[in-house]
Amino acid sequence: MATYLVTGGAGFIGSHVVHELVRRGEVVRVLDNLSTGRIANLAEVSARITFLEADICGMGMISPHFKDAHYVIHLAALPSVARSVDDPLTANAVNLTGTLNVLLAARDAGVKRLVLAASAAAYGDNPTMPRVETLTPDPLSPYALAKVAGEYYCQIFTRIYGLETVALRYFNIFGPRQNPDSPYSGVLSKFVAAYQRGDTPVIFGDGQQSRDFTYVDNVVDATLRACTAPAAVGKVINVGVGRSYTLNQTIALLDSIFGREVRPQHAPPRKGDALHSLADISLARQALGYEPRVSFEEGLRRTVDWFRTAQMNEMEIIRNGVSACEAKVALFDFDGTLSLIRAGWVDVMVPMMVEILAELKTGEEEEDLRALVDDFVARLTGEQTIYQMIELAHQVEKRGGESRPPLEYKRMYHDRLMRKIEYRREELRQGKVSPDRYLVPGARGILESLKARGLKLYCASGTDETYTLEEARLLEIDPYFDGRIYGARDDYKSFSKEILIRQMVSSMEGGGKGLIGFGDGYVEIRNVKDAGGVAVGVATDEPECRLVNQWKRERLLKVGADFIVPNFLCWPELSEALFPNCRVP
Repeated sequence: MATYLVTGGAGFIGSHVVHELVRRGEVVRVLDNLSTGRIANLAEVSARITFLEADICGMGMISPHFKDAHYVIHLAALPSVARSVDDPLTANAVNLTGTLNVLLAARDAGVKRLVLAASAAAYGDNPTMPRVETLTPDPLSPYALAKVAGEYYCQIFTRIYGLETVALRYFNIFGPRQNPDSPYSGVLSKFVAAYQRGDTPVIFGDGQQSRDFTYVDNVVDATLRACTAPAAVGKVINVGVGRSYTLNQTIALLDSIFGREVRPQHAPPRKGDALHSLADISLARQALGYEPRVSFEEGLRRTVDWFRTAQMNEMEIIRNGVSACEAKVALFDFDGTLSLIRAGWVDVMVPMMVEILAELKTGEEEEDLRALVDDFVARLTGEQTIYQMIELAHQVEKRGGESRPPLEYKRMYHDRLMRKIEYRREELRQGKVSPDRYLVPGARGILESLKARGLKLYCASGTDETYTLEEARLLEIDPYFDGRIYGARDDYKSFSKEILIRQMVSSMEGGGKGLIGFGDGYVEIRNVKDAGGVAVGVATDEPECRLVNQWKRERLLKVGADFIVPNFLCWPELSEALFPNCRVP
């Protein structure tokens, strides 16, 4: 039994490696900062691993966890050519400096061997096919460049420090648990998700670009072989299948699997993307004893099966017999219910507040301050942001500190948040991404469905009204609301979701029975239930929104949610449950 440390182990590839190591009975440590990984990927093995939330960019943070590890499998990365082109500084910090930190920590801990996840992007547009490891690298993006530099670092650490290393150039990996809603995911998961949702897949270019698509089980096999194969030390080795398919051929295969013909949307080619990719896997066969076990066609079928059976659209009926047949209006929260533009806002607000309270030096432990802040931020989620800042000011004064005006705290928070999310808004403004990327999956479907029933749709947000209106336009959902979009105002007492609901209910015959509310915060769900309406709790696990966020679910249940959904992919079933035996007008 050996001890393996897997960086990026909560991610798509990493979680598959971890599951296989656990199946083999090995001791497993997972190191991940959860920026692109998901703890849910490890749920089935969580009791049999040690999970460490840490960032490879912090040498001091990660080095203690390498002690007594026999093998390190380094998968942590910012895995996106497009993101590296837009933000080369961050890409370099994660993919190169982070790799150097991992190598140093492994060397200092006396690790036996380190396996690096390199990339076929190293070959660029070299016309030689198939790609053999002896070709001169020709990286076309900061991502590819950092991966090549990581290979050289590995070889240097082997020659100078005696740390055994192997670099594996992965070719276009796909399979279950790959998140289609992440901007960093590969094309196949996005294609499959589009077919599953009934959307139109997007091809950047004419579709004649080809890839050596490699099912994730093949990659796991090669990676674990590389940990112990004597002939692999110091080498760079291709991991693929040895056969390529064009994107147009891939669409044809998906047409066959799904039983319908889809005409994809074509967009301009992306900067940094290679045209063709095909692996020569002779060295992998020789040095690792590797042979691809799963063909592209079989892997594609397995991936589709997973998407079909994954919990992407499960609806939970909390109160049987609840009907919205009398509904005349539907009220939607915005952030986390419809929009994902501001996903991750909690990770900006809470640390800022903890930092402000910690500066008072009251002697309280940071984890106690965080628990306090977590509680009141969650309690006030759904209210205007200013109320969370008012509570922060109260907590500062309660500890004998001199509080800033709540509006100043709000501006501080907003400035930090915008630094985190502005690239998303800019992507939408420039048409670089589809608006659906930053919509909760299925949102357009439920809006269309309710509109078709003749309901008036309202949107009310705790975010400033100016931004709510702009972001609704960027997401192309503002027409559904016909001008009925509301948000926070400087005169915060003049507007709230509760005030809007009272106004709506008072103008309707039948009162609250004419109201349906949708929200991921318990404020709006409580307001809807207090008014006598039907409440749908949207327990989105942002940003993927694939599974139910159990923490949200519990809070939504406490205030009376009648239904719980993880997203709106279940909108046909949800509509049927809301309007049983009710005809569309």
